[in-house]
Amino acid sequence: ELEQLDFAELNAFLIREYSPAAGSLAGSSWKLDGKCLTLMLAANGKKQLEKQIPKLRNYLAERFDCKVEIEIDK
Repeated sequence: ELEQLDFAELNAFLIREYSPAAGSLAGSSWKLDGKCLTLMLAANGKKQLEKQIPKLRNYLAERFDCKVEIEIDK
């Protein structure tokens, strides 16, 4: 099921939790490799977004019933 994840949903979640994330996520992309998600940022904001990762990890664990590792690259 995790393979069917819509990456726009991840951006929407992060923006709901932390509205300034919209600027940081502009032009970014996501990559899924097994159970590891990588957010590749095109802009600044890595430090602020890292604070939201535990919430996103919990959201995905509840939605897909699995543990997902999440990394942010710039």
